[in-house]
Amino acid sequence: MLKLKIKRIIRNSLVLIKLYHLLRYNNRKKAIILMYHNFCREGDIKHTNVSLSITNFEKQIKYLKKYYRIVPLADLVGKIKRKEDFLPHSVAITFDDGYKNNFLLAYPLIKKYNVPVTIFLTAGYINTKKFLWVNELEYAINETQKKEISITFGCCNFKYFIKTKAEKMRVYEQLKEKLKKLENSQLRAVLDKILLRLKVKIDYDDAGNYQMLTWDEIFEMRNGYVSYGNHTFSHSILTKIDYQNLSKELNDSQKQLKEKLNQEIDVFCYPNGSFNSESKKMVKEKHKAAVTTTPGFVTQQTDLFELPRVGAKSKLSDFIWKLVRPT
Repeated sequence: MLKLKIKRIIRNSLVLIKLYHLLRYNNRKKAIILMYHNFCREGDIKHTNVSLSITNFEKQIKYLKKYYRIVPLADLVGKIKRKEDFLPHSVAITFDDGYKNNFLLAYPLIKKYNVPVTIFLTAGYINTKKFLWVNELEYAINETQKKEISITFGCCNFKYFIKTKAEKMRVYEQLKEKLKKLENSQLRAVLDKILLRLKVKIDYDDAGNYQMLTWDEIFEMRNGYVSYGNHTFSHSILTKIDYQNLSKELNDSQKQLKEKLNQEIDVFCYPNGSFNSESKKMVKEKHKAAVTTTPGFVTQQTDLFELPRVGAKSKLSDFIWKLVRPT
């Protein structure tokens, strides 16, 4: 912990004295793909552990407009395919999942600053009141009156204390990571057990920050600023499902998006960033490129179906540092 604090102090000092500009210059021929998910209003204490405040998002956009060149993801993909140099300091922006707050909060800034963005849509959640499972988990932990919970994973029983906001944030992250390791059917069963033990019944009409986009909102954003990609039908982790369900996840989502949007959907985003040789091969059959959650720079030698991205849920000083040291 002390080492991390020292590293942060050093990093923030470099940001403050602007030595990071030398690092930025040295990386000018490499590109970055930024990864966002959902956004919350300033002061929304319920969602700060999974969302970026829209105020911080605007600060990041202003910084990028000043020191970087924001380009469409399709431009980077095209240049990699043709083995062409990127424009200096190129950055592409992506949003995962397809939350309504992408439209309500982020889209006004996208228009204001003329920023191109790619949104990866989870097709089966559009125009529904359903939550992604990670949001069901966060909702239940936030809303429960219970002070602790015991859950069995495998042969081990784990006890978690959830009395304070900090404890709830920590337990959410711990349970989320454990659930990600389960097969799809197991994940649902264990999550239902967690919801039962927390004694929380989800009110899907009180969706708050978990609502997903409607088709009308998706159509409205198609005005030169926003393009769309495939993020599967139900956000299943592709390494945790069998071949038949893998094919269904990819094909059903692409078919629906193509029919609704009347265009080819040729970029893909692996849910949770998880893929293996089988899922990568299947994605490759119907897409031009795919993004991961692995941090790093993009170069002309980068595998088009393993494009790295930099998570942008952070304060401005941390964000600036990630742009020059993404790993």
